[in-house]
Amino acid sequence: MNSKKGVKHIRAHVLGALLTVVICCFAAVMIVFNAFVWSYIDREATEQLRNTARGVGALEQATPFREPWEGGLPPQGQRGLRWARDLDRSQNRIGTTASFFLMDAEGKVLDNMTTEEDNAGLLAALVGNGEVALDRQTRLDTDGRSFYVLVSEDPALNCLSVCYVEVTGIRTFASTVNLVLGIGMAVIGAGAALAALRLSGQWSRPVVELSDFATAIGEGRFERRDQVYRVAEFNQLQERMNQASERLKEADEKQKAFFQNVSHELRTPLMSIRCYAEGLTSGVMDRETAGQVLMKETDRLTDMVEDLLYISRLDRKKERGLREELDLREVLSACASDQRLQAEKKGVSFVYDFEDREAAYLCAEEDMRRLFGNLISNAVRYAQTTVTLKCRDEGSLVTVTVSDDGPGVAPEDLPHLFERFYKGRGGVHGIGLSIVKGAAEAYGGSVGVSRSDTTDFTVRLPRE
Repeated sequence: MNSKKGVKHIRAHVLGALLTVVICCFAAVMIVFNAFVWSYIDREATEQLRNTARGVGALEQATPFREPWEGGLPPQGQRGLRWARDLDRSQNRIGTTASFFLMDAEGKVLDNMTTEEDNAGLLAALVGNGEVALDRQTRLDTDGRSFYVLVSEDPALNCLSVCYVEVTGIRTFASTVNLVLGIGMAVIGAGAALAALRLSGQWSRPVVELSDFATAIGEGRFERRDQVYRVAEFNQLQERMNQASERLKEADEKQKAFFQNVSHELRTPLMSIRCYAEGLTSGVMDRETAGQVLMKETDRLTDMVEDLLYISRLDRKKERGLREELDLREVLSACASDQRLQAEKKGVSFVYDFEDREAAYLCAEEDMRRLFGNLISNAVRYAQTTVTLKCRDEGSLVTVTVSDDGPGVAPEDLPHLFERFYKGRGGVHGIGLSIVKGAAEAYGGSVGVSRSDTTDFTVRLPRE
């Protein structure tokens, strides 16, 4: 029993596929965006911090910073700090500002002229607590703010210079962009969901309707549908189903006609067998005459059953016997001998138009006897005086022609001559020529009919 676990409707598949694409695209954009932004921020802030640290280091080597003074920086140092204000407010390409201040070892800010006393006090406390190592760039995140910090010691001045870059603004901006992207993803996801529901609705309805159409065909209701769909493939599928419905309807009608013909053909010999059997039982019929009739009708029934069984094997494409190299001239002669008694009763003679060389062909004897036997039987049925058998070895193929001098095939019968169950004028049960066609095609060959002075059935059998 097949498991239906994991089976989903079209809507679920389409919705899942679109949402997966949207989420994957959003995730990829977010990952690339954040990786690029944070890498760029880190690179620019680091470069700015290092440039500021180098500038401060050069400034501290100036003469005003080197003069000793009790109680802190000398007045010249204060003037030097005012003069160094350009370093304190430099900006880079990401809009961050590099700043610096001086502090003593206890965490007291010595540069009381800085314009960012809150930053100076905050960072001085962190440096004083030992959270920032000397001469090593450190990234600090505290109280919702972000800094890149570099602390250097100047033994001559007995103080620490603290250079820092605040990136709180750019990080906030990046977070805002992420939020906007998230909202955009939600909006796009909702739009994709609505589009998926609409699209799947347009797909699922035709599928359900075509499934109902297939069910109707399976139940024998061969009605044509001409619904117009917006998707071209559904219209194409509907047309293919219409064609299949028409072929099945035609086959069904032919099969019904075939069973009617077979029933009629079976009824006649069965009634004869029953009649003569009752006559033998009651003793009112001659034993020898009744026996001959019973044998004849039994053979007729046997041939009909064998034809039906052979058609069944053709349909199943089973191996129909051991293949061996046979001379098709001999097979034709044997099939003609089987029909000789019937031909003599009608006053029909056989003419053999064979080449001297053998026409060797790899085949199963049963197939060839069925093929040629039905052609010869058909020719004897319609011939006036002569049935001609031709066999030609043409190298890559062997051609066999069975001709009769009868009235020929009726024009209305010609297009349907080899169709199964089709019973033309004078036909028996409508399967003889279909067996000929099926047997020939089983070997990659073909059969055709033409009319001149005679009716010619030609079979072409290619060599593999």
